Amino acid sequence: MRTRYAVALALVLALVGPPSPAAAWPAPAPEAANAWTEIAHPRPGGADSYLHDVVVPAAGDVWAVGYSFTVVGGAFEFRTYGQHCVDGLCTRANLPSREGAPATNFLYGIDEVSPTDMWTVGYSRDPAEPGITLAIRYDGSTWRIVDTPNPAGSFSSVLYSVAHLSATSAFAVGSYEDPNGNVTRPLAMQWNGSSWSLVDVPAVAGCAAATTLNDIDAVGTTLVMVGSCRTASGQDSGFVLSKSGALWQTQVAPGDPVLPVPSTLQSVTYVPGGGVWAVGTSNNFALQTAAGITIGNTGSGWTSLPVPQVGASTQLLAVVGISRNAVFSVGITAVSAFAERLSLYWTGRRYVDVPAGDYSNLRSPTTPQVTGGRSGTTSATR
Repeated sequence: MRTRYAVALALVLALVGPPSPAAAWPAPAPEAANAWTEIAHPRPGGADSYLHDVVVPAAGDVWAVGYSFTVVGGAFEFRTYGQHCVDGLCTRANLPSREGAPATNFLYGIDEVSPTDMWTVGYSRDPAEPGITLAIRYDGSTWRIVDTPNPAGSFSSVLYSVAHLSATSAFAVGSYEDPNGNVTRPLAMQWNGSSWSLVDVPAVAGCAAATTLNDIDAVGTTLVMVGSCRTASGQDSGFVLSKSGALWQTQVAPGDPVLPVPSTLQSVTYVPGGGVWAVGTSNNFALQTAAGITIGNTGSGWTSLPVPQVGASTQLLAVVGISRNAVFSVGITAVSAFAERLSLYWTGRRYVDVPAGDYSNLRSPTTPQVTGGRSGTTSATR
């Protein structure tokens, strides 16, 4: 989930160095947020559809991707699914699926450099084979599957997010199952204009096992990634990595006081004028509760922000910002034993709850691209 914007050199340099003391957050703005408006979604053939990520390459032009689910001949069928909405009218996008019946094809991330150049990523699986990475590119008229590599001998490889930088540059992240001990390891690959190739991800200090990269964003020429892992003590922990050229840096590691224990980080985004934000969840499995997490870097180090506990269990799945005083963090919460979509709006002073409807969740807000930045907000829901 990537936001394209002109970036000050000072911020880019701050991201590739080690964490430093927290900076003061920007001055607050008036506490106001527009209400959400739900739009009708197509349901071809009555199949259930799930949307995981969304982009707005131009005002009024929305693309969302995920998968559809049906039962065919007693077998589960999962096929790539996409929607294209123009000025609020949504139709099904013609996205190919690689595997046949019983099909298993999922899309989790999408990004764009223009309305005629987009990547979406996920994974697919033949019933008799391990899952493999999946990448599909849009050229303005057709979506086509492009070959992607998988680590040798990997049991299951999946891409969760992609940063589309230019026609000749993209970066995708996810995880794979190492057959040596069935350990989950981070996965990264890059596009050079003609092919995808694997990129080695350095070990994150404090991570012992079950490491995955969940999201990626670009800040100028620097890539920022968030993920989660298992520590030597058996706790889940989030982390933040950055990559500038060949230089990798750990921005937030397990054990850093900016993160609670346990924790996961699910989403990262650059906020114009407001630094880099990441969100996730801290789960208390013994009490079967969860609390949302938000951390941010305004250029002088990472710090945490207070997240209101809207319901008994609050999970933040994605974040996007229009400005330093207008940031949306979305996910799911449990209120009176029912799941509700969660939308929190950062006003520059605090988060306020913006009701977004009952059931399912919100997974991926984004902002439409306009000259010099982005404005407005839309969202993909289940």
